[in-house]
Parts: sequence; structure tokens; C-alpha cells
Amino acid sequence: TLPLLARFLSDLVPDEALQILHGALTNLGLDAFTGLQELYPSPAFLPFWPEDQLALLFRSSSTDEILSYLHFVPEMRTRIFAVLHEMSRAILNDVLPGASSRPIKEHRNNLDALFARSYSFVHESGIQLQAQAPLPAASLKHAA
Repeated sequence: TLPLLARFLSDLVPDEALQILHGALTNLGLDAFTGLQELYPSPAFLPFWPEDQLALLFRSSSTDEILSYLHFVPEMRTRIFAVLHEMSRAILNDVLPGASSRPIKEHRNNLDALFARSYSFVHESGIQLQAQAPLPAASLKHAA
């Protein structure tokens, strides 16, 4: 069933896939999706990544990619800001208030790029997910 779920998610636009999977992870827990990250390494799994791996991912991501991710998962701001360089944090602090005014297509393109980067990280470094408490699904922002 995981390959079928991965195929379903990959057919969705990035923000919808992120919202669905993040909500499912929050409600059902990481154990219900064991093995899915290898098939579909979505940014929805980022709350379960260890800090050192988050640092590697987000330090190699563009501010636009991080901005789009935080637009949909704002509760990750503290963890992400903790691993970023000071200049990146300053830039993001300046542009975060305007994230909702950006076109959804721009957010989708940025999430696609972040998905591709997380895919590479998962398949090249074999990231082990942490079974920490997931973030509340209700805090996800929905596309307008």
C-alpha cells in the first residue's frame, strides 16, 4: 500500500501533498508510515529529521524554498531558524510577512525544489527519522 500512497501523493501539487501527508503524520504518527520516506521523501517528514540533517538541508536551500515551506508549516520556524546562518534568518524575517501575497505557483515551484533536495538527502545519506511528537495539523496553512 505504501507504493500506491507514494504514487497518489506524487500526482498532487506540492502544497496539497505536503498538507495531506503532514496531517496524516500528525494524526496517525510516524510508525504508520514506516518506509514511506524512502519512496516519497516529502518535506512533510522534516519535523521528524534530526537537527544536524535539518541544518544541512536548509543551509543548502534557497531563502525562497524555506519561505514557501514556512508558509505552509509555520510551526517549524523555530527549528529551522535555529539551524540557519544569521544572514539567512535576517532575510527570512524580512520576507516572511509577505509570504501569503506571493503567487501559489511560486510556492509550488519552491516546494518542488525543496522536495528534490530532500529526496537527494534521504537517498544519499539515509536519514533516520526521529519519532518525536509531530506538529499539529491544524496549524498548516491552506493555499488560497
